Amino acid sequence: MKKNFVCFAVNGNISQNCSDFQTSSWRNILQRLDLNVQFMLLTRRNPDCAQPINVNNDFQSSNFNGSLPTKLILHGYRMMGSKPSWVDTLAKELISAMDVNVVIVDWIIGSTAVYHSAVRNSALLGHKISTLITNFIAHGSTKDSFHLIGISLGAHVAGIVGHIFKGKLGQITGLDPAGPKFSKASVNERLDPSDAIFVEAIHSDSDCFGISQPVGHIDFYLNGGKDQPGCARPILSSVYKYLICDHIRAVFLYISSIKNHCPLIAFPCQSYEHFTNGECTDCYNHSLQRCPRIGTEEPPAAGIPSAERPSSFYLYCPNKQSSERTVRKIISYARFGNMNAITIELLSSWRRKRHTIHIAELRVRELPLNDRERPPRCINNIVTDEKLFFGQFVNCL
Repeated sequence: MKKNFVCFAVNGNISQNCSDFQTSSWRNILQRLDLNVQFMLLTRRNPDCAQPINVNNDFQSSNFNGSLPTKLILHGYRMMGSKPSWVDTLAKELISAMDVNVVIVDWIIGSTAVYHSAVRNSALLGHKISTLITNFIAHGSTKDSFHLIGISLGAHVAGIVGHIFKGKLGQITGLDPAGPKFSKASVNERLDPSDAIFVEAIHSDSDCFGISQPVGHIDFYLNGGKDQPGCARPILSSVYKYLICDHIRAVFLYISSIKNHCPLIAFPCQSYEHFTNGECTDCYNHSLQRCPRIGTEEPPAAGIPSAERPSSFYLYCPNKQSSERTVRKIISYARFGNMNAITIELLSSWRRKRHTIHIAELRVRELPLNDRERPPRCINNIVTDEKLFFGQFVNCL
């Protein structure tokens, strides 16, 4: 086991140790060491120098501010015993986006190598975190000011903490909550809507390392929640990165949603197939009365789906073919406002005979459909038997 410390000046002339992640090895595992959990505090007063804190610390000597919201980052299972590559970026983006306390939970020692052992350790970790939160509350925080961001196994740890506080914590965000050992677990053993006032989850690998069933008030299924673009082919030099590519995509999407101003909007729908077929295009008929967004947006003040009837939301999708006379499809396009024309390619396996294609109207409109800020644009009366067709958009009649 190894701890890294460097000296850094914070709070004017006060010199303080900067804490960093521990490292683990098979020797640590064979010695059956304690969890050795450490908590590291980052704020706008020390964004680059994490202050080591523990459950017995006098928080008044740190930069912790009980009047500010507190966000805890909980990593998951670590096969190689190394520091998560994304953790610094996530912490810094949170601090940049809002004035908050950010606490990084380092439980590398207890989460490395043997997955089943990491699962067993999650209960003890949950109790250690709850003790820390209790001390924070004693120093001015309120239960609803806490937001736990758990990745993979860390999402279920967040659920354990929330269960200890009887669902009174403000928010839990689960980034592709782990599936193995939890897919058939009871709601008391995994993340569940009753674990916080508002629970959300982003699913990106629900057919492998992630859980498939809804675990929050709102569950976002990225590209259907399974296979993600760019993760289709393994690279021999980085098999591990290939294996976790879909799983970790939820983390990078969440970081992107905090960093970028472009909202990541999702839509309530019965299934991903219904969504891609254009059957779920607005949110007025949903209890939220608006389309939820991924990122640092405040939880909805009203209309949160009940724990008994959680809602699934879908975003980002590829185009699909259809033989229907009237076709509605959802496609992703980054710059709708600059879309002035479109090129259509007619694909057919029957090459010897050309069929005339007649499209009465091609109508393009940005979702959600109940947003009147961007009117639909159209191309009317397309007749072609050529392979390619180029058409200019005009305002719809």
